[in-house]
Formats: sequence, C-alpha cells, structure tokens
Amino acid sequence: MTITESTSTVSVPDEIARRVVLPEGHRDDGPLFAAYQWLREHAPLAKVHVEGYDPLWLVSKHADIMEIEKQPAIFTSGGGDEPGSHNPILQNQAGDGFTRSLTGGSLRILEAGDLPRPA
Repeated sequence: MTITESTSTVSVPDEIARRVVLPEGHRDDGPLFAAYQWLREHAPLAKVHVEGYDPLWLVSKHADIMEIEKQPAIFTSGGGDEPGSHNPILQNQAGDGFTRSLTGGSLRILEAGDLPRPA
C-alpha cells in the first residue's frame, strides 16, 4: 500500500463499524473476528462514522498496517503537520476533550511536555 492508493467505495455496515470501534464490541471474539474478516474481504481500508467518535479509518490488512506504522508523519495518528492534533489512542470525543483540557490542547498526553503540576 502507498499513500496514493485508494479503496473502492464500499459502505461498511453500521454493525461492523460499531463492533470494531466500540469497546463493548470487543467482548466476544467470534463476532469481532467475523467483523474484521468482513472488512478484509470487502473494505480493507474504510472510513467509518460511529456516533460519539470522530470519523476514522479502519485498516484491516497486516501489510497495510505495517506500511502506515512506518509513516507517522503522514498519517494523522502521528499528527502530520500539526503534532498533538490527533490522538494515536482511540477515544470518544468526550475523552479527547478531557485529554485536551489536561494538556493545554494536545491530544498526545505522553508527549505533552511539562504538564502543569498541582500546587
């Protein structure tokens, strides 16, 4: 995979997107693994919208994941041109808001530098 490749437009069923994105979707391995299998077969690279979360890309093939991991400056989990603007840990919008409140606007709590210390 390269950053210039695109995926065909396949609509990911809401049930599959929710199974992969929401924490409760990870309670039962069978349906979770079936959801990932569906993604690998029909939409290995897909943008999904799950209520309460910013839109996100689901990447379900190992080779694609490894390629993305090699390029954090390009992909938003690395922040791209705006370090701290994207959270590499999936959180809902409320969680991201809380993180920003703790770090002065950054979503990367482990890279926020000197956090304010309690008096």
